[in-house]
Amino acid sequence: MLPLLVASSAVGIWVGRKFIWPQTPEQIRAKEMKARRKQRQSQPIELIREYVMADEPVILATEEVPLDNRFGNRVLISELEFSRTATISLNLGNSQGMSSTFHNSLIKLVQSWSSAHMSRSLGMQVGSQINRSIRLRLSCDPGKMAMYRVLWKQESRRGVLEMRIRNKTYEIPYTMTYGLSHSLESLDYVVERGPDENIEDEVVDLGE
Repeated sequence: MLPLLVASSAVGIWVGRKFIWPQTPEQIRAKEMKARRKQRQSQPIELIREYVMADEPVILATEEVPLDNRFGNRVLISELEFSRTATISLNLGNSQGMSSTFHNSLIKLVQSWSSAHMSRSLGMQVGSQINRSIRLRLSCDPGKMAMYRVLWKQESRRGVLEMRIRNKTYEIPYTMTYGLSHSLESLDYVVERGPDENIEDEVVDLGE
C-alpha cells in the first residue's frame, strides 16, 4: 500500500495518486470571495450599520382631574390611582426600490429580522406590552378649584437601518416606540367662590 504522501516538488505535491498544484494568491482570494458569497446567501439579511436620527418622548394619553373645593373650609386631599398599558412597536418605512422588487415573504423576513435586532439593541421585546399603575395624592385649597393633568409618555426612536439583502444594499427608515412613563401637570385652573354666587343643587331621588 502506497503512503498517503508519496513525493513532493517545488511546484506541487502528490497526495495518494493525485498531484496537487499549489494555489496562487489570486486563487486564494477568489476562494475566499466565493466563501463569503456563500455565507451571505445562507444569511440573506446582514446589518451594515444603524443610524439613530432622534430620540424623543411622545404623549400616549392624558387624563384630567378636577378638584372642586369652592365650598370647603379645609384643604381637600384626594388620593387617586391611575393605570395604563403601552405596546412596544416597530414600524418600518419603504426603501427606494424595495416595494417593486420585494416579495411579501421577504418583507415579512425583514420585519422579523429587524424586530429581533431592535429587541436585542434596547433590551425589550418588540410586540410586548407594559402595564403600569401609579397612585397620586392631589390637593386643593379651600374656596378654590384646581385642575391636574396626568400625561402618559413613551419614547420614540427614529433612525435608518442600512442592510444588505440578497447582495443588494437598502436604507430602511424605522420608528420604534418603547417604554412607559408619566408626569403630572397643574393647569392653574383656580376658581374662587364669589360672594354673590348662587348655586342650585340638583337632587335625584333614587328610591328605596
